[in-house]
Amino acid sequence: MAGTYTVDLRIWGKSRGLPAPYPLICHLLDAGAAAGALWDRYLSPAARRFLAAGLRTSESKARQLLIFWAALHDVGKAIPYFQGQSPKAFSAWADYPRSNGQRLSHGFAVHSWLGQALEACGYPAERLNDLAFQIAQMLGGHHGRFSGLGCEMSNPLAAVPELGDGRWEDQRRAMLHAVRDIVMPPPHARRLKGDAAGLACGLVILADWLVSQEGFLKEQLNRLPEGGSLESLRAHYQRSERIVPSLLAEAGLGRVRLRPGSFKEEFEFEPNELQRSVEQHLPKVLSQGPGLLLVMAPMGIGKTETALHGARLMGEAAGTNGVFVGLPTMATADQMYKRVGEYGRKRAEGPASLTLLHSMAWLSDAYQATELGDQVLTDENNEASMLATEWLRLAKRGLLAPLAVGTIDQALVTALCGRHNMLRMLGLTNKVFIVDEVHAYDAFMQGLLRRLLMWLGRLGVPVVLLSATLPRHVAQRLVESYLDGAGQVPEDYEISYPGWLYADATTGRVRPNPTEAEPRSLQVDLQPVPLGSDDMPRREQTLRELLAPALETQQGCVGVICNTVAEAQQTFGYLQKWFQELHAAGENPPELALLHSRFPAAQRERITRSVVGKFGKNGMKSKTRPREVASILVATQVIEQSIDLDFDLIISDLAPIALLLQRAGRGWRHVHNPRPSWAKGPRLVTLIPVKADGAFHVPSVWPYVYPSALLRRTSELLLRREGQPIAIPGDVQELVDEVYDEEFADGSLRADDVERLADQQAKEGLADMVVIPEPQDVSSLHHLTERDLDDALFSTRLGAESGRVLCCYVDPQGQQWLDPDRTRPLPQHGTDKNNRFTKEQIKELLGLTITVPGSWLAERTDDHSPPESWDKNAHLRKLVLLKHELTADGQIRPARLGSFLMELSADQGLVRHSGEVKKRR
Repeated sequence: MAGTYTVDLRIWGKSRGLPAPYPLICHLLDAGAAAGALWDRYLSPAARRFLAAGLRTSESKARQLLIFWAALHDVGKAIPYFQGQSPKAFSAWADYPRSNGQRLSHGFAVHSWLGQALEACGYPAERLNDLAFQIAQMLGGHHGRFSGLGCEMSNPLAAVPELGDGRWEDQRRAMLHAVRDIVMPPPHARRLKGDAAGLACGLVILADWLVSQEGFLKEQLNRLPEGGSLESLRAHYQRSERIVPSLLAEAGLGRVRLRPGSFKEEFEFEPNELQRSVEQHLPKVLSQGPGLLLVMAPMGIGKTETALHGARLMGEAAGTNGVFVGLPTMATADQMYKRVGEYGRKRAEGPASLTLLHSMAWLSDAYQATELGDQVLTDENNEASMLATEWLRLAKRGLLAPLAVGTIDQALVTALCGRHNMLRMLGLTNKVFIVDEVHAYDAFMQGLLRRLLMWLGRLGVPVVLLSATLPRHVAQRLVESYLDGAGQVPEDYEISYPGWLYADATTGRVRPNPTEAEPRSLQVDLQPVPLGSDDMPRREQTLRELLAPALETQQGCVGVICNTVAEAQQTFGYLQKWFQELHAAGENPPELALLHSRFPAAQRERITRSVVGKFGKNGMKSKTRPREVASILVATQVIEQSIDLDFDLIISDLAPIALLLQRAGRGWRHVHNPRPSWAKGPRLVTLIPVKADGAFHVPSVWPYVYPSALLRRTSELLLRREGQPIAIPGDVQELVDEVYDEEFADGSLRADDVERLADQQAKEGLADMVVIPEPQDVSSLHHLTERDLDDALFSTRLGAESGRVLCCYVDPQGQQWLDPDRTRPLPQHGTDKNNRFTKEQIKELLGLTITVPGSWLAERTDDHSPPESWDKNAHLRKLVLLKHELTADGQIRPARLGSFLMELSADQGLVRHSGEVKKRR
């Protein structure tokens, strides 16, 4: 009967960092209270509806069930092994049997023990697929990984003796009954839908994390129950219910409400044709439910503003709060973070945490609140703080913020079979999911995106997809994946360009909306460039000719885009030498800058900020756009998407047509910018690599960046057009579909086409191997996390840059330095009182690191390892040191890494050479 038991408060649940152990039953009740607060104050109405439907009950009953289950998540800590981990915390060994020494995780203890125990609470527990065992599996996975349903669940004390019998069993059951009698959950006997059970576990994890904070626990220690009676424990639970909501506010968890209004009120400018169409017609097709908005329109037409406006309307209709914007690169994410921050400050009603999600986010000055402000701004401006809380900046928590911007990887990880994917899914469930530059992802990433879209369709999450150059067949697969997840099969529909379509997850109806866009004529000139003995294009003479007007008039901004970092460095080096000769001859050479991915992180951010300030949208307004001197930027693909730059002329290596058009979109982007006299209109000069006989030839390194078939097909297409201008938007979709055609109806299939298709199929196959099951197929939660993926595979980008190097300098005495001037020693340990690294130290070191392909690091040795003391820090332990030798006469020798030599150039970044190179000062 209720209340005839007493819970032993000596059984502890938390002890690390605390002055005294915190009773397990108190932690359980705290977690239950947190689950209730999250239901009330964090989950969107859409998420609550989904969970209630998946639990096959009403919303009010679903809330109580989740509180009950969350309050049992750590009952597995009442076992000998766990309690024995802190003999000082557990002082009851005279009364309890000791551990037999066998290790048993408390998560698996919950998994194996709870199912049979729940039978006493009215839960069916005859077969392993019954509800009781499903709940046990769900709660056993609260550390992020689910165990399979096994025979140990049917007779746990016999199969897992490490659970402990006798008083251990009595206390576990006492806690179960105390939680039941305090929470008073409604009776429930129906199995949960697998996808809802996974999401429910995400909620339990979040509740657990909230009430496990040291500060909260220390305060709770001052108001512990007087004893383990039901009355004392009920009073503790009721007190926690009153306190826990403040934890959510302090953590930055909550719902964001965006102020309604017209497009002009949101962005303070008149909408163009596309934006006006979405503003006027999207509300007419929105049902009271979720859907997918696909926007396909030319570069520079304002798709970001269109997406944010559409997302607000869709979120209001579907009952979701917040936004996540996913982008292809860290640089584009950094820029979007500022734009979303400005939007949020003006349109959010009250403060709302905005997180920046990528591996180097904490190096961003903007993310450190230097630009977005660290307090709620005055009501005079009616602007709200977007500052992310310290809690949300910790690992795996950024997606939980009401507003988030990051690389698309941060969301696609949710679709991988891996730890904590359902916690991430919970974060996405509360938002409108926006993906920019959808065309930029390879077949592997597209496979992950389709599976994620299927889950989001199932969960009722609104989605916005943006692209200027997306092949129709790719667009259709994305739309249909979302509708498939929602249980809908669309009828035939057309994809218009330019325009948008809305796919309704409630009805399955797809409504295309073609729009108009101001026509532009893009002059495309093809310029053959010979290949050198190293099989790299020799651009020198061509660039002299193409840049001559800018040099003669000393006016104009030119973007030169190379396909590889090495070629960008080579091109920059040539131009730098040429301009130095001009200066020595008394002439006024152009400004010159270089931007690519292999600068030290902090330097790269400074360069990016400078480039955006000079060539970006506000360059004229801030008077940073060059006017009295020509300016040249040499860059790689880092500038081709999502960064708002405007050049008077684009010179680009050959690339697949979709990306070539993206590069062209960096030219003549803003009509208000004055143009030099030599620039008569938008112009793209495409450099075509040719052999000595003039025949087209793909340089040997380019296929590592782009499929040879797409490069060939693009060159053939452009040559057939014989210099005919490209009409934008009129020609864009036709050109993209022709190059990316997979039907080959004209019989043009060649060997490199077969190679491309085979590579695509291999990547799609790999994606199928590592993704979570389709939501309707989750018969066991174990299937969500069952695969043991290694670090190399647990990536959402095949061939992505996946290692970080840190250049250091070794003097003749063997002392290691962070700079060649020997002003900053390489730290051997941290500077806090325990010799740990401070946040400032880690930030400084990571700001000096450079991202490189993982293949570069295959030949590293122990000599490249950082100091042993760095092993204790997760951010530093995997860094690879590139040691440059400082000679007695002041020379700097390149660092060796396997068969290559590396040197860090102040103006070119990390340069890699094969064989020996000359010493450099």
